[in-house]
Amino acid sequence: MKRTIKNGARAAELDAYARSLVDLLYPPDQRLRVSNLVRAAQAETSIRLACEALEGPTGEALLVLLGLAPGTAGATLERRQYLAGGVLRQSNIQADTVRRPYIRRRLLNSLAVELYRQRTVRQAA
Repeated sequence: MKRTIKNGARAAELDAYARSLVDLLYPPDQRLRVSNLVRAAQAETSIRLACEALEGPTGEALLVLLGLAPGTAGATLERRQYLAGGVLRQSNIQADTVRRPYIRRRLLNSLAVELYRQRTVRQAA
């Protein structure tokens, strides 16, 4: 996830820098012959949906931190952290604390749990 936070979670960035995350969310299947970029786009969609499902400041902050919120594509990590901190200010968290590992861990743990929930629901269907 460090590469995903650093580079963002749009499909092109996932394909270029976080293939292992794409493989985890959408494993390659030789029978279907789905391209890596298509799988990266599916992973981006799953991440977006998971962030949106979290609602409130946590989901919004994750969208910003991962470069998925409007106006954050191509923004530096420092800028995205600052903007995510502004979103979390609603929860009495100072803007600069998004740089701290325990805050990022909390955000990413929420995202991971939601992604897992989505995957188990998808597999049950």
